[in-house]
Amino acid sequence: MGIVCKTFPFWGWVAGSGGAEVVWIAGVEGGREDAFGGMELAQVKWWDRAERLEDWLARQQEADVVCFDNIRPGASHAVWKLPGVELVIWFGSYSRGNVPLGWIRTSHLIRHSELGGVTNGEFVVHLATRSDAPLAKLPQEVGVRMYLASIIDKTANGVPCSPPTNAEDVLVDLRQLGDRYVVPSVFSRTGFVRRKLSSKEVNLVWDLPATITKSCPPRLVERLVEEVRLPFKIRVHALSVLTDFSDALATGEPARSVIKEQAGDSQPGLKSKHEENAGRDAKATKADDAEVPRWLWNERLHLLDKGASEEEVKRIDQVLERFRGRLHARWVRNLSRSFWRWVCVERTAGRFVPRQAISAGLAAIGHALKSDWWEWKGGSAPFFWRWPAAFQKTIRDGLPPRFIDKPPANKKPQRVPKDAEELALVVAKVNKLRARKYIAVGEVRSLINMFPVSKGESDIRLV
Repeated sequence: MGIVCKTFPFWGWVAGSGGAEVVWIAGVEGGREDAFGGMELAQVKWWDRAERLEDWLARQQEADVVCFDNIRPGASHAVWKLPGVELVIWFGSYSRGNVPLGWIRTSHLIRHSELGGVTNGEFVVHLATRSDAPLAKLPQEVGVRMYLASIIDKTANGVPCSPPTNAEDVLVDLRQLGDRYVVPSVFSRTGFVRRKLSSKEVNLVWDLPATITKSCPPRLVERLVEEVRLPFKIRVHALSVLTDFSDALATGEPARSVIKEQAGDSQPGLKSKHEENAGRDAKATKADDAEVPRWLWNERLHLLDKGASEEEVKRIDQVLERFRGRLHARWVRNLSRSFWRWVCVERTAGRFVPRQAISAGLAAIGHALKSDWWEWKGGSAPFFWRWPAAFQKTIRDGLPPRFIDKPPANKKPQRVPKDAEELALVVAKVNKLRARKYIAVGEVRSLINMFPVSKGESDIRLV
């Protein structure tokens, strides 16, 4: 990999995630930095600015991938003339970055929050390949949803304030990173304070790796934060294109990308990764009873060879299902053993195990028995015995409802839908909750009215 950067070669820290090795770096506005902690620079060639960049690049034949950092290549840039380069990567707006004749540019929208980031940032990555080579294609985003509260130091001081209405789902706006935020605090009576984010929290916002924060001097880390402009999880996801692209080059696979722009196109047809996969997993996002798109996981295991026949693919799917079934059965067995082991430990220690605990534990195990690898078909319940002792009773019994005033006492009957098909869907939804024991039998003190809302083409959502 080669890197053309404006100040710092940030791609160097994440090159390993894509299986790449940095062989040369060309800094446009600065020379070599000797304090890049965690980055292997011993074998890297640096442009020392003693000669023209074009002449220096002409001698760098080792790199087949070139990444631009905080700068974009123009159509006349010297990198396009390097014979060994097959893929060029840079970030910018949809219209940024023309490519010369003989190259094709593809553009993809990446959302930081869908990769486990805590910002609402949206970034467009441009991937340019030669017209006679396979088009680069980003894999689907995979990440656990995270929010600002997950990176906050609750012991930091601030100005006490009232709790916000959406404390749990706040995302950081990178354009307002220096503003004051309402964040949780253990030293405030309200549980919240208003303050600016600390330097450590800002590093987490940008996803700075520990190799940087621990190895680089504090002043260098501050300079890096000022220049980074792109969260590291975005960079890592952009480099995930290298695996499939390298395989495609080796096998001569034809172009598969859905976004094409030839040089000179003024208004390219652009699609995000979500639009690219919309047709394949649309059913999974429309109906509650839609089949889980298992092929997504099977493909990510890299077991489905691109040249495999339909029968071979089907046989591999069957093997994976049997493997998952055995692992799930083992998980259920270990879950049951852990519960009875907990009961024995409690009784051996002289602590009383109430009947409610036995019933709740058996109910949780019963839900697990009705589940499979993919979903909780019979509902779910918390495995309270795996929690710290101080929280087990609360997790087991749940929190009672709290009211500011007198509890409601609504006895007005539910309005029945006039349409027979809609009524059948409503009844099915309610019976599903009853079957999973989310609605218990007992005295009814107040009714909750609900109404159906269309969901997709043939399903409803109860509101």
